[in-house]
Amino acid sequence: MRSVVCLVSGGSEFCTGALINNTCNDATPYVLTADHCGTANGSWVFRFNWQSATCADPSTNPASQSLTGGTQRAAYGGSDVSLVQINQAIPSNYNVYFSGWNRVNAVVDSTVCIHHPSGDIKKITWARNVTISSTYGGADCWRTTQWTSGVTEPGSSGSPLYDPNRRIIGQLYGGPSYCGAPTNSLNDFYGKFSTSWTGGGTNTTRLSNWLDACNTGVIVLDGYDPNTPTVSLDAQMSSVVTPSGTYTNCGAASNEDVIVVLRNAGMNTLTSCTITWQLDSNTPTVYNWTGSLNSNSTTQVNLGNITLPLGTHTITVVVSNPNNGSDGNTANDQTTTTFTVMTLATGTLPVQDGFQSTTFPSAGWSIVNPNNDVTWVRTTAAGFNSNASMRIDNFNDDTQGTTDDLRTPVLDLANVIAPITVTFDVAYARYDAQYSDTLGVYVSTDCGITWTQVFLKGGTTLSTAPDNTNAFTPNTNQWRAESVSLNAYAGQSGVIVAFRARGGYGNFLYVDNINITSGTTSINEVVGLNAAVYPNPSNDGIFTVDVTGVLSGNEMMEVTDVTGRVIYTTTLNGIQRQAIDLSGEAQGVYFFSVRGYNQNIHRRLLYVK
Repeated sequence: MRSVVCLVSGGSEFCTGALINNTCNDATPYVLTADHCGTANGSWVFRFNWQSATCADPSTNPASQSLTGGTQRAAYGGSDVSLVQINQAIPSNYNVYFSGWNRVNAVVDSTVCIHHPSGDIKKITWARNVTISSTYGGADCWRTTQWTSGVTEPGSSGSPLYDPNRRIIGQLYGGPSYCGAPTNSLNDFYGKFSTSWTGGGTNTTRLSNWLDACNTGVIVLDGYDPNTPTVSLDAQMSSVVTPSGTYTNCGAASNEDVIVVLRNAGMNTLTSCTITWQLDSNTPTVYNWTGSLNSNSTTQVNLGNITLPLGTHTITVVVSNPNNGSDGNTANDQTTTTFTVMTLATGTLPVQDGFQSTTFPSAGWSIVNPNNDVTWVRTTAAGFNSNASMRIDNFNDDTQGTTDDLRTPVLDLANVIAPITVTFDVAYARYDAQYSDTLGVYVSTDCGITWTQVFLKGGTTLSTAPDNTNAFTPNTNQWRAESVSLNAYAGQSGVIVAFRARGGYGNFLYVDNINITSGTTSINEVVGLNAAVYPNPSNDGIFTVDVTGVLSGNEMMEVTDVTGRVIYTTTLNGIQRQAIDLSGEAQGVYFFSVRGYNQNIHRRLLYVK
C-alpha cells in the first residue's frame, strides 16, 4: 500500500506506479510502471500516500506528498514495462515502502492490484482465482480471469499486480474492465515481471541491471522498509487530514476539524509532544498531546474546530518536545496543506441550458476543473436540433483519469414533489477499444462536499456512433436522449447536479439540452408537442399514448418506476400512437415522458387492478 504512487503530468493524474526494491536494499527510488504511460522526464510528479483510511472516498480530498522529476532507466514494449528513477531521495516522513518482486514465470492462485483509477485516490482490487498466461497488444502478460472485487479504469495503468506473498509479478497494461462492465469483461492484462527481467537484452530494455545491482542472482526478493527507527525520540508530523481540498459554502459558514497524523519515528514509545498549528499568518495555536504511541505507529489527532474563511488558505503544523525531550530528527517535524472555500449561486426548478447563449457557463452554473487543463466549453461545432452544445476535448488531451464538472446552481427542492427528472442529449464516439471516456451525473445534498452517482456510461455504453480515430463531430442522427430520475431528492434543499466527464484519451464528448423538471412541468423552446395517455388509471397495465405536434423522428418515450428504474424506452420514429404494456410490472405509480425538439412532457401513470 505504501509503495503505490499516482503519476501526474501537467496537473493531470495519468497513470499509477509502485516503488520497487533492488537487491542492494538501499532505497534507490525506482518506480515500476507501464511503457505505454510514456517516457519519464523532469515534469513528472510522483504523488505519495494519496489515500483514505476507509474504502469510501472521504468528503474532502485527502492530503498527500509529492516529488517532481524522473529519469527513464529501462522500458520494453514486449511486456509493456517501464522503470523510472525519481530524481531525488524520498523524505523519511513520506513513510514509504519498496515492494518486493517475484520473477518466476508461474501462475498464482490469487492476485491483488493497488491503483489510482481515473485519477482517484488509492483503491484495491483483487481476484481470488488463478492467473492465465496470455498476450495483450502483442505483449507477454498475466490475465486475471475475473476480478472478485473491484475493477480498473484509465489511470490504473502501470499499477502493480501482487502475488499472495505481496510481491510484484506484473504491471497493468490494459483490459476490458471498468465500473459497470458486464461479468465477462471483469478481467485485465498485466505485463509479466518475469519477461521484463531480461526484456530486450540491453540495460535500457530490461530490469535485471537495475533491480539486481548487487549481482545476487536471486529469483524472489522481499520488500524493504527504510523507516526503521534509528533515534530514541523522533516525533513526526506526517500529514494534515482536514481541512484539505475544496469546500463549497452555500450561504452558511463552513466549519471543519483540524485533524493531523502524528507518527512515532523513534525507538522509544511516544507519550507526549507539543503540536503547534497556524492558519495562514494568524496567531499559532498550541495543542499538548498525551497518549501512548508505539515505535513506527501513527495516530490521528483532532486539534479543534475552525470556521473556514472564503478563498485559498494554508495550514502549517509543527511537532516538538517528544516526551519533554529533544527530537532526534527535526527534518520531519513540519507539514503544510492548502484548502479552498468557494460559494455557489442558488436556483429553483425548472432549470435548463440549451447552450444558446454565448455566456458559458450560464449564470449560476459553474465549471470545476481540478487540474486547470482541458475542460467543458461551449461549441458551435454541433448541437441537437440547434447550433450549439457543450463539449470536452479528450481527443487531443492525452491525460487519463481527470474529471471535469459542469454544475447546476444550488437547487431548493424542499417543496417539489416527484417526478423530478434530468434529461439531456449526448453524442460520443470512442477512439477505439483501448481509449474511451466516461460521462456521469452526480448529485450532492451537502453543497458539493459529497456526491452520489445517479447515471454513469462509458466506452460502448456511452457511444452514439461507431469508433472514430479522427476528431468526432456528430451529425443529427448521432445523438441520444438520456433521462435520469431525481425522485429520491424530492423535499430536499441544497441540491446540486453535476455533469462529470472522466477523460481516457478518447474523443470529443458533447452534451446538449439539459433540462431539470418536476411534476407535469415541461420546458418548451418550441411549442406544439403534446401527449395524451389513456386509460389512466389502467386496471390491466395497458396504456395507449397519442403524441401530437411536430415530430422530427428523434423523440424518445420512456417509462420509469418510482425508484428511477427504466421500465420501457423507445424512439417514436414519427409514430404518433404507441401502446405501453406494464402488465408484467407491480401495481403502483409510474412516470411517463416524451422528449422532443428541446421539449419535455411528463405524465404520471397509475396501474391498479
